[in-house]
This record gives sequence, structure tokens and C-alpha cells, in this order.
Amino acid sequence: MIRKIFLASALVASTAFASWDLFPVLGNHKGQAKIAAGLQTYEYTRHDFGILETAASARYTVIPKLELALGVPYRIMTQDNGNEQDMDGLGNIGLSARYQFLSSMNAFTDVFIPVGDDSYNEKGAWGFNVGAQYSVEFSQMLNFGSELGINFETKGDDHEAPVSVFGAAELDFRLSPQFTPYIGTNLAVGIGAFKHYDFLVSHGGGEVYIEPYFGGTYDINHRISLDVSASFGNWVNADDKPSVITTASLALLFNF
Repeated sequence: MIRKIFLASALVASTAFASWDLFPVLGNHKGQAKIAAGLQTYEYTRHDFGILETAASARYTVIPKLELALGVPYRIMTQDNGNEQDMDGLGNIGLSARYQFLSSMNAFTDVFIPVGDDSYNEKGAWGFNVGAQYSVEFSQMLNFGSELGINFETKGDDHEAPVSVFGAAELDFRLSPQFTPYIGTNLAVGIGAFKHYDFLVSHGGGEVYIEPYFGGTYDINHRISLDVSASFGNWVNADDKPSVITTASLALLFNF
């Protein structure tokens, strides 16, 4: 039972590897690496959960307008009511491709390979995201990015194969050449068995998950940036769900 509860982790998607960002791909033969860590807390029935996870990822534009990426998450700690659980280790590895077919639009696909530790990853379940992104720069200070896609998984050992539609929108405010705060929200709607952030919340569809977030990026120099963010997610009309999931994340980015 505890293992099933811990499948509620939201950190795999937010820290490890979903869409890298909502904006145009990097320039040709440009790359970026990221080391991230995140702490997630939430309550579920009589349990207070805490999860600490890290991730290493990199992206590179191999030919003009085609960006490939790799993300490797690793869970350091899981706690239930302050007691450590043996549910750590490697997460499912993510592979991604984004193609910028218009100046303001990208198409993307993500594949999540089920190689993670069976103690908290769904054994045998491959994950897929397919969608498109739209962005526009309103001014030198204001940038808008968004995406819309579909997420689905193959059937694992413990649940049905979930399907959901997801979207995101973000506003970036470049207050100075070095500092860019941002606000945004993630959204998912179940259209079958609904599993969002590794938590199966319903079998029927129609559930909605909303996750507002905010943060800021500071460019230390032209090579290194620091990103700090926080998110607050919750479900609407789900059969069974934990309380608000709070996630705080810190990342270092390296341009090459």
C-alpha cells in the first residue's frame, strides 16, 4: 500500500524532464546542460510525504531547428511521516525532440523509458508526450510561451494505461539583462484512466489537474544561470487525491 501511495510523486515531471521550456529551440550547434534538485511535500489521508529528487539533463541543436534532449532523474530520499522509506534510486529516463517549423511554433515528442527503480516507478510502463508549442515576444521585456499536447502510457503492472491532454502557459518578464522572473500554470485533463504525476486518480476521465508556478532566472554570466521556482498543484473532481502538492526547485544551467 505504501508503495502505491508513493506513486503520487509529482517531482518526476517537474524536476526531471518534461518540456525543457516553452520557447524556440536553441541556435544551431548550441547546447545547454542542467542540474536540478527539488523538494516536494504533500499530505494524503494520515500520511505526510516528503520527496527529494535530483536530475541531470542536456539539450543540443544537432541541425538547424532540431533540438534533441536527454533527462536522467534520481530520487535521493522519500519520507512518510518523517520516517525514511526504501523507495529511492534511478527514475525513468526521458528522451525528447523538438522541431521549430515556424518562427513561433515547435512540434515536440517525449519518450520516457521504464528503467527506473521498481520501488517507486511503474514497472514496464513506457510514457509518451506529443504536442506543439507556441511562443511570441511582445517586447524586449515580455515573452509568452505555451504548449498543448497529449500524454499516454503503456499498461504497467499496477494500473490501466492512462491518457490525458495537457497544456501550459508562461509569461517571462525580463527586468534586466541578467534577471528574468516568470509566472505560469500547468494543466491536465484526463480523457481515460487518469494518472498525472505518477498518481492514478481516476479510471473514468474528466478530471482536471491545475498547477500554478512562479520563479526567476538569474544569468551569472553568459555561460551559467541559476533558476529558482515553486509550484502548487491540486486536482479537481478526482476520485481520490492527496492535498495540494508543493514543490520547490533549484537548477543550475550551463550553456555550451
